[in-house]
Amino acid sequence: MSKIGRNTLCPCGSGRKFKKCCLNLQRETGREVPRPSAPLSLTREIQVLQEMAAQGQPLFKAMGVFILFATEEGDAWVLEVSEMDALQVAAAGQALEVEIVEDSQTLEIGWSHRFQVKNKKLLMTSYAEQAESYPSACPVRKIEAAISEIRQKISPELLKSIHLRE
Repeated sequence: MSKIGRNTLCPCGSGRKFKKCCLNLQRETGREVPRPSAPLSLTREIQVLQEMAAQGQPLFKAMGVFILFATEEGDAWVLEVSEMDALQVAAAGQALEVEIVEDSQTLEIGWSHRFQVKNKKLLMTSYAEQAESYPSACPVRKIEAAISEIRQKISPELLKSIHLRE
């Protein structure tokens, strides 16, 4: 059985810390935590995020260079750390249509906003209207911590190479 840190994300893919998710199950059964069998799919993760937002269930998950979160108010966002892009995928519990093309070789996303953490709040700037907004109830501290962790794990050269420019 491999050792999993109590404060690391649970390998079952729930997005919660191991101690708040499958630790007790592992202790009781003596078996390892189940891992997701299907390959990771951002499209599928966005669907789960939209479902959580519709139920008013908060969710926070870091996945590669992406941060996904849903709030109790029913808003949900996908953030991309290398270019600080954002896409709102749910508003007030209603799933929003998203522009995403994903296959085994390609991931293209129609980003709607640019984001930054400013004065301990999450500032979103719309690409279309250049309008600024501060979405409420965003997990800003978790976002800051995830950004820091992602930037420590991924070299600046790799972060820069993630996006292709024409």
